[in-house]
Amino acid sequence: MKGLKKRRFFKALLFNLSFSLVLLLGSAVPAAAEVPSRLWSIENLIELALRDDPDLLSARSKASSAMESLKGARAERGPTLGLELGASYLSDPLLHVPAGALGVIDLGLPGGPIAMPSEGIDIWGNTNDFRYDLKAVFEQPLFTWGKISSGIAAAEAGSAASGWSFHSRESELRSGIVIAVESLTILEKMLEITDRQKDLGTRLSDLTLQNFEAGFLLETEYRDTRNRLQQIILATSALGNERQNLLLGLERVTGISGLDSASVVLPVVDDSLEAYSLPAVEELIASAWKSNPDIMALSSMEDVARAQLGMARGGGSAKPDLAFRTEFGYGGGFSRAPDDINGNWRVTIGAETTLIDSGRSRSGIRSAEADLKSSGAQVEAGRRQVESFIRSSLYSMSLNKDNIAYFIGLRDTDNARADQKKDSFDSGYGREEEWLLAELDGMASELNRLKEVLQYIRSYHQVLLATGLE
Repeated sequence: MKGLKKRRFFKALLFNLSFSLVLLLGSAVPAAAEVPSRLWSIENLIELALRDDPDLLSARSKASSAMESLKGARAERGPTLGLELGASYLSDPLLHVPAGALGVIDLGLPGGPIAMPSEGIDIWGNTNDFRYDLKAVFEQPLFTWGKISSGIAAAEAGSAASGWSFHSRESELRSGIVIAVESLTILEKMLEITDRQKDLGTRLSDLTLQNFEAGFLLETEYRDTRNRLQQIILATSALGNERQNLLLGLERVTGISGLDSASVVLPVVDDSLEAYSLPAVEELIASAWKSNPDIMALSSMEDVARAQLGMARGGGSAKPDLAFRTEFGYGGGFSRAPDDINGNWRVTIGAETTLIDSGRSRSGIRSAEADLKSSGAQVEAGRRQVESFIRSSLYSMSLNKDNIAYFIGLRDTDNARADQKKDSFDSGYGREEEWLLAELDGMASELNRLKEVLQYIRSYHQVLLATGLE
């Protein structure tokens, strides 16, 4: 049994399981919806996510808002009709002139001089106490130095950007759910293997304890076997935790609570990876530049910045807008006599412009030019980032395939050795411990193969998502 220490035991059993898909599915916060007594397929989960995901609902609302802004921008080309109504009141409109206030006139007539006026009078006795003014204004823009057309272009690009953002979140949800459910299929296979490992590891630990108590093994060898059993248990817990994180992520985006792997229809995953093939790298990059929602949203925002620059240039000083403007006005008042109504109609046509604005328009143009350069740089940065991600992912996928081939060969060798050890044990010439070790080695190789398969499948879907092909 001293050769036990030299055996390969579980070969990298504690592999890295840090490929949590919570990045795609969001933070796992259980929703309040109740779980129906039914099985959930990938299509069901996607349908619920597209209906209830808060981020997607927010993106949809923003897209609707951008569309309404576009309608408003297009309406700027049409005429406007306004109505103004005003009224005023004179608190003391009367001007009283007493008798003789203007002097006297002596005409040498009987009765003496004549006072001017001869008696007190109210000169404005018939003036209006109340005044009113009614005005209708009709205006039709004719020429605005491109401000209206640029505003429409900016609104169209903004609406397109919002639409791409909505599409981006929708694609993330679809891809994330597919990855999560396919990952659950692989994890279930891995958990079946670790459960079997626990049974064999427990048996091996019992045998080494018996040999230790009988004096055939050192205490350190027994403890080593017991610690390796604990490694199997920890690996099983890690897999279970990964499965739970995926389920909680699905709960968050679908609104289902209490979801477990038994209530999800797990698809058949081709772990030979024949169904997971991709086009050439240059074709993938070209597709990403044309179809990646995030890149297209950045391109649309560049169009927004370009249109805003046009608006800024059109709004420079000494650039009057030309419009047809007509005012139809009627004003007057109600005199003390109810039947005495006066008023008049007014028709005016005018133009308005700013001659000097202290440099505000020039600063606005420079700011818009800087924004356009910044937007262009963001588009280029997005393209480079996506290209780098695609190339890096393809390299990782190639490495996954190499590792898969290696672990397949290792697994087959271990399984063949396990068969030999079992035959020797069954015939009474071998030791059970040697057979158990060989079985555990084969299982460890298969676990590592499935780990590489899972990483490959996740990268495959993420590349499709990045290229807009998912």
